Formats: sequence, C-alpha cells, structure tokens
Amino acid sequence: MGYRRLIVTVVLTAVLAALAQPLYSVGGIWTGIINSRNNKTVRLDLLKTGGKDNRLTFSKMSMLRFSSDRCPAGTEKSGCYAIEGGLKSKWRAYELTAQAAADGEVKIVLKSPVRDGRITRTDFRGLKINGREMFRGERAFSVMHPYEYTTKIKKGETLRLAFEARRHRFAFADLKEYGINFCMLFTVTVVSFLLAYGLVAYVSRFKLLEHGSRIDIVFVCVFFFLLLVPASKISREEKSVQENRRLAAYVPLFSDQGLNNRFGQDFEAWFNDRFNYREAVISFYSGLEMLLNSRINNKVAFFNKKTHWLFNNEQLKIRKLSRQTEDRVLRELSAAGRFFRRQGIKTYMLMVPGKIDIYAKAAEPYYKVRGIQNEGTIKRMMSELPFPVVYPLAELQEGAKENFVFFKTEHHWTEWGAYLGYRKLMQTIAKDFPAAGASVKTPMTFFTNAGFAVTGIAKISPWDKPLFR
Repeated sequence: MGYRRLIVTVVLTAVLAALAQPLYSVGGIWTGIINSRNNKTVRLDLLKTGGKDNRLTFSKMSMLRFSSDRCPAGTEKSGCYAIEGGLKSKWRAYELTAQAAADGEVKIVLKSPVRDGRITRTDFRGLKINGREMFRGERAFSVMHPYEYTTKIKKGETLRLAFEARRHRFAFADLKEYGINFCMLFTVTVVSFLLAYGLVAYVSRFKLLEHGSRIDIVFVCVFFFLLLVPASKISREEKSVQENRRLAAYVPLFSDQGLNNRFGQDFEAWFNDRFNYREAVISFYSGLEMLLNSRINNKVAFFNKKTHWLFNNEQLKIRKLSRQTEDRVLRELSAAGRFFRRQGIKTYMLMVPGKIDIYAKAAEPYYKVRGIQNEGTIKRMMSELPFPVVYPLAELQEGAKENFVFFKTEHHWTEWGAYLGYRKLMQTIAKDFPAAGASVKTPMTFFTNAGFAVTGIAKISPWDKPLFR
C-alpha cells in the first residue's frame, strides 16, 4: 500500500469511527468536543435559599450578564439567578458582587451550556469566593458534572465572586465525561479500518479500467454518502411528540451486568427511533400512504380514509373474551372488592365503553360491527361483582349526538365524553352519599387537544369542531 492510499485509509477510518460514535459514546464525544471548542458562553447559577426574602442585589458584574432565556424578568424574587458571559479561547477574568436581602445560603454553580443537545465543557481556574481560593489549577465543568459550592450569607452581607474561564481544550479526562465504552470503541475502529481499506482498494482499481467506468466511482461515492446520512445526526430526545410515546433507550453491548446478548435488537430499536430526518421520513410515508390507500390498517390501528376515523384493531377484531379470561377477571375483581369491604372502603368501578361501540358506522364499509364489545362479560360484572359497576354506554351514545365523545384520530375520550362518564359515576355514588352529586350548575372549563378553552354549564358549545375532522 502506497503512503497516499494509507493516508486516505486512515482518514476514512477516522470518519467512519466518528460517525459510529453512538455505538461507543452515549454522550457523543466527537460532537461534544467540537461544540466545546465552538462554545461562546460561560454559565453561572446562583441560588439563594433559607430566607423570607431571597433576593440578591448585584452591585458589580464584570464580563457577566443575566441570561435572557434562562432568567426571565420578574423571576429574581425566587432567589434563582442565571448568569452568563462571553467566552474566548484564551483565559478571561469574570467578577461579580452581590448583597443579600435576608439571612440564608447561596449555592454557586459553575457549568457549561448544552449545544444542539450535546454536552459541552468549559475550563475554569482561580475561583475565589469572598477572597478565599476554592481551587488553583484549571478544571473543566459541564452541565452533567458542574462545580457546586454553598456558603452562608447574612442580611446585607456582600458576596464576592471571581474566576477565569476559557473554551475547553481536550484532555483524556473527557473520555469519562462522554461515557466511552473502550471495548466497543476498539471494535468500531477495527471494523472501520477494514471497511476503509476495502473501499480504498476497490476505488483504486478503477484507475486500471476505461474512462467510462468513472460513473461507477460516482455511484459508489453517492451510495456510501446516502448510507451515512441517517447516522450523521442522532436525536437525543427521550419522547416523540409526533408519535406521543417514549423512544427506545440506548443499551450498551458491555455494562456492569456483563455482555448484552440482545445488543443487536436493542441497538436497532434505538437507531430506528433516533436516526437523522426520521420525522420527515415518517411524515412523507404517512402522506404517501394516505394518498394511495382508501384505508390504512396495521397491527395496532385501522384508519378509514372515507370517514377520517381511527380505531383500535383490538376493539374491531376481539369482540368477546374467552370464558377462561372472563372467569379470571371476575375472580380477581371479586377478591379486590371483598378486600376493600373488609377495610370498610366503599368501592365503585367505572368502565369506559369502546370507541367503536359509539361510532360503529364510522368504520363502514370495511368493518360492520354488531353488538357491544364484551357485552356478556359486562353483564356478569354488573350482576356478580360485590360493588357497583358503572358503564355509561347509553349516556355516551346520547351525548355523541351533541358533540364528540371520542377523538376521531385517537382512542381517548374527549373532555365532553369524560364529563358524561363522571356524571354517571357521581349519580351512582350519590345513592350512598347524597352530598356527592355531580356538578351541573357550576361553570366548567373543557380543553380541546389544541389547548383552546370552552366554558359551559353541562353543555359544551361551541367546540372547535374542525380540530376533530
């Protein structure tokens, strides 16, 4: 191998290993290092506690200012002050002086901001609190591992704070900060080198071929580039707002518990939930499916494009429990009822009717549902359980004529439907406790999915109906 090919192979290995950093660094070491080098802000928090008045009066702030996004105007009385300042590659001195309005304690926190969801580090040195040197040498702090110190302060006493800071310079201690898995790092490096070596050797052979083969080189480069796009930016979010669910967590190959035999499946679930442009891909696929199909049916739900209603497949296909399951449910509920009775606790049970039993026609013509889901089980529960069972099917069916009792595109009942269920439950409870009747005279506020409030007296009108279409 010539030295040129060797250099290209080493560079390509580094690139592949960097792109695969989620495999061996949960904290994202390479992007974290880059963001730390580009960080332009030093962060400082002061938390005053222990007094009736937790305000601090600042008489001097050198190279520092209040954070406009973390410390909005009007929140100073709570005793929490978010302060920041500009940061350079060279050491810069910062100072502040503040007086306390009452006795208490002040917690001082030095840290570094989070950039694009990545942990950054900031170098500090020479921290002095009221003239006392807290540490001499340089130390790096982050939002995950900040420097914290609490000191007592009296009314009118002055707090003097001075320190120096600069943009972080990489040190081997950073490896611990970013959670490096060295076994996985070695594996990724070896695999990256083998891939880089094979790719460089493959591309170099095109020199021996005809001029027309350059299109193959372009195709190979574009192909590998497209493969790397999904891994170019990994989402750090814990929950998907678009799907209203928690995303899969990263589970390492090696941990304190030993070898993870399910690493392949765990990593696939983690990557599928977090790859770059995932939400755009989901939106495109959903739009394409909506365009081409008159209905969408998967293992979880069924969507009728003609009526714009979505239903849980379980409600459509499982209309009756097995006798064995039915007996077990009643047996366990009866045992719970008897236990509560022995404790002197009056028990009531509210069962929410299925959405399909209210809006069966919205599933047609693809599904023609007859009867009530688990009707036999519900009748047994009402007659055999040692406590009242409230099943507001008739109330929801009647209420559906006035407004939506279930959302069209999810399985939850609306606030109007929940109120009807609550009213039926309270009517049952009022038979034993007359003072506990349902509230029907006091104006109540209901909220739609978009957060718009509608106020009425037992009658919700008008709802933002386009929201449910």
